[in-house]
This record gives sequence, C-alpha cells and structure tokens, in this order.
Amino acid sequence: MKPFYILFLFLLIVPVASAQENFLVKSISFVGNKSFKSDQLRGLMLTRPSPAAVWRVLYGIGHIVGDSAQYLDPIIFRADLERIRQFYRDEGFRYVQVDSSLKYNLKKRSVDITVEIKQGPEAYVSSVRY
Repeated sequence: MKPFYILFLFLLIVPVASAQENFLVKSISFVGNKSFKSDQLRGLMLTRPSPAAVWRVLYGIGHIVGDSAQYLDPIIFRADLERIRQFYRDEGFRYVQVDSSLKYNLKKRSVDITVEIKQGPEAYVSSVRY
C-alpha cells in the first residue's frame, strides 16, 4: 500500500511544482533599436506576449476566438536573443550586443521583458577593387 501512496504524492506534487515556474509574458519591449522596427524584431522571436484575459478565456471556451496564454520558457527566450543578435550581424552590425531584463510580478505570476540592444557601428564597403 505504501508504493501507492508514494506514487499518488509524486503525481500530485509534480504538476504543482511545474505550475509554479510558469510566468505569463505580459509585454515585450525593445530599447536601443535604431535601425529596425520593434515589430520586425518581435517577429524573429518565438516568445510572444499573452493576449488580454478576455481573449484567453474565449480561447479556452471554444478555441475559435482569441489565443492561448503565452508563458516564459527560458530556453526558447535565450534562443530568441541569439536570433536577434544574428539578425543584426547579418545586417552589418558586427559588434552588436543584445541583453535583456526581466521584471517579474510574483502576485500576478507575470513577467515584463525588455530587450536591450547596443547596435555599435554599422559595417559598410568603402571601395571595391577588381
């Protein structure tokens, strides 16, 4: 009978522990992006801001209208930052620095993301000899 209790406690604790790590992405903003629009940079990211609560509820009812809640996944977010860094390098900003700051709201279980970009000088071709 003891193995049953241990299994029951394990099945009860695992979902609770994993649910505590979920933070709803409230907003994503960019600072320092002088050459590209925020919408263009946001399009490179897999991490998305969550829709308003009304749209999340409507999506939960019938999956017809609205969108699901978006939660922060640190691994995907790290890949998003690397994708932005590579995009800037591909566009000629060799010395770009991409950093982020996360502002957690523990009461509401949400996070505000700020992506900080230091572009550095843009590379250009001054002359070509043939």
